[in-house]
Amino acid sequence: MGGGPAGLFAAYEIVENAKDVSVVLIDKGYMPRQRHCPLAKIGKCVCVPCHITHGIGGAGLFSSGIINLRPDIGGDLQEILNSWDSANLLIDYIDRVFLKFGASQERVFEPRGPTFEEYQRSLARVGAQLVPIRQRHIGTDGSTRVIENFVSYLTEAGVRFITGTAVEHVERNNKTHMLRTRRGHY
Repeated sequence: MGGGPAGLFAAYEIVENAKDVSVVLIDKGYMPRQRHCPLAKIGKCVCVPCHITHGIGGAGLFSSGIINLRPDIGGDLQEILNSWDSANLLIDYIDRVFLKFGASQERVFEPRGPTFEEYQRSLARVGAQLVPIRQRHIGTDGSTRVIENFVSYLTEAGVRFITGTAVEHVERNNKTHMLRTRRGHY
């Protein structure tokens, strides 16, 4: 799974809800502050693995740090959960976790008001739909800080991070899984 949002949240849920469990998070990329793209300085891509697309925080770490807070944008969470209300509760929970690790409470945007409504109506006249999306803006620098806080919390809770290591094979033995890497088996 790696150390993107899914891996970080999986580790978080385990340390918050399970006792006497060892959690190891393996990513072929590196920690947030170790990820720098040299393309602008040297004019070519030389990172293996790519520091933009791999590493703790995932490929979105260096994006604009915008989190969509609506279940039907970026996927169909309400369909997976068979409930719009359950999907919104899960999104609110995820948002609270990001707030816990330093996302700004003030930077939530949701288009509304007469100007937005007029724009919606004008688009509807030509068959287009403008969907209002509530979004939290963390920002590129904020994303790195939030993910570093997330990692610190997980580390203090006992999660072991192994970076610069690709999982090459996964074996399932009864109730356990063995992850094979070039640096060893976990």
